Amino acid sequence: MRIVQGCLVGASAVWLMAAAAGPLAAQSGCTTTCVQTQSAGLAAITYAAFGNGGLQIWFQTQGSTSVFGEYSAAYVVSDDNAKHECYSLSVAPSVPGLFWITCGRAASDSVQYKLFWPANSAVDISPFFPGQPPFIGQSGPVNGASFSPGIVPGSWVTIMGANLASSTDTWDKTIVNGQLPAILDGVSVNVGGGSAFVYYVSPGQINAQVPDVSLGPVLVTVTNANGTSAAFTATVQQFAPAFFLWSGKYAVATHQDFSLAASAGLFSGVTTVPAKPGDVTILWGTGFGPTNPAVLAGIQVPADTTHSTTTPVTVTVGNTDAQVYGTALAPGYAGLYQVAIQIPSSTPDGDIPIKASIGGVQSPDSVFITVQH
Repeated sequence: MRIVQGCLVGASAVWLMAAAAGPLAAQSGCTTTCVQTQSAGLAAITYAAFGNGGLQIWFQTQGSTSVFGEYSAAYVVSDDNAKHECYSLSVAPSVPGLFWITCGRAASDSVQYKLFWPANSAVDISPFFPGQPPFIGQSGPVNGASFSPGIVPGSWVTIMGANLASSTDTWDKTIVNGQLPAILDGVSVNVGGGSAFVYYVSPGQINAQVPDVSLGPVLVTVTNANGTSAAFTATVQQFAPAFFLWSGKYAVATHQDFSLAASAGLFSGVTTVPAKPGDVTILWGTGFGPTNPAVLAGIQVPADTTHSTTTPVTVTVGNTDAQVYGTALAPGYAGLYQVAIQIPSSTPDGDIPIKASIGGVQSPDSVFITVQH
């Protein structure tokens, strides 16, 4: 596997431009100085970094981001009493409720800041310098596809924060005889006393496969050359189904020949063809739980047999149940599930909601597949 534009890509391009690596991996901040922050009224500040000529401050909120239309009136004041205006706001394309503003910055990275947001009290931002231990952001360890709380043994977890690694790398050159690395460039993740298998590291984000640990609350830490982070409590669940996403809303899907099933023109320079009613379509996700035969975390899925989920999966396209031909781990990968369905013949044209369910747990809302006759 490899990284393209901060995204996981498989040999068949099934994860092409999917959001598995998330937005923090794609931005250039946090290579020198990061900041650990407090709560900010309307939203929680999860991360901040100096990059792209300014101070980027990341927020996460469960509510609508429309209330942040007054961002142009926001500003920061550095501890030398200089005022720096905030001049842009961006919404993360992959993580619901995650966005960031970019503000001016002082000439020195060693100063502290206070953020003034309209209708909110000031929020202190304290520098988080290189050499300090890694810091796990407020969102904590989350599902690697949906970025929602709840992680599953053998499936993908994403950790966002600061000082997580000193460089950006993947496990591509460290897989030996199908065995996945528990340490990548000196970075390791401990989940409930077990070592996660680290696929991707960067200063602001880690992607890893959850080890085979018991269900329930567990402590998660990140360790690198600078020490170990404070422990963050996460909940390990048997199921937390989620599809990887394109453009933050479309389920990653392919046709049977592994060509991309998406609206024409979704990706510049890439041929995409929407699914049609009656088509057999493969959806790609994580968090669908145990399989038979079982596959231990930490190895690439063997290709000599089909590793189907032990619990049946149902899928609805719009309000109609789709025929599900099967759900199994993708051979040669780790924690990646293929869900083969037939698009119902009655499905209209357009962006149609799609949802999976397994063991009484549903995948997140507001996920779509484009259908075109």
